[in-house]
Parts: sequence; structure tokens; C-alpha cells
Amino acid sequence: MYGIPEPVEQFSEVDIEKFKCNRAEQLDLFNHLCTSIPNTNEQESIFKEITETILTGTGCLSRVPKSVLKCTYCSKTLASQ
Repeated sequence: MYGIPEPVEQFSEVDIEKFKCNRAEQLDLFNHLCTSIPNTNEQESIFKEITETILTGTGCLSRVPKSVLKCTYCSKTLASQ
């Protein structure tokens, strides 16, 4: 279009983020965080909901309370992906 060549390949934002992370390192981080700083019951419930939503592809999450969004909890959630 307009004399500019089209990209040979396009990646989604999810694919681009996956390329940035080493899966083995993320798994190690997740396991370390889970054993050293376990989730509270509320955090575990929300974590399971997030995981289930991602795996089923439903795309609908409930509102997560700010009290649950602690740095370690966010790290666990990100590392689990």
C-alpha cells in the first residue's frame, strides 16, 4: 500500500511478550514465590479465576480488589503465564 512493502509476518502483542520471557526462568520464579510467600485465601481464589479465564478463553474477569494487588502476587500471576 502506498509503495511501502507489507510486513512479511505480524505478531500479536501476546506473542511479542512471550518472546521476551524465558519460560524456565518464569516457572522457577513462580515456584519460588509460591513456596516462599504463599497466597492468602482471597489471592488464591482470584488467581484461580484468572487462570481459569485464560485457559477457557472466556475473557471475563471479576474486579480484583486493590488489597490483593500486591507486588509479589502480581509477580506470581505474571510468572504463571
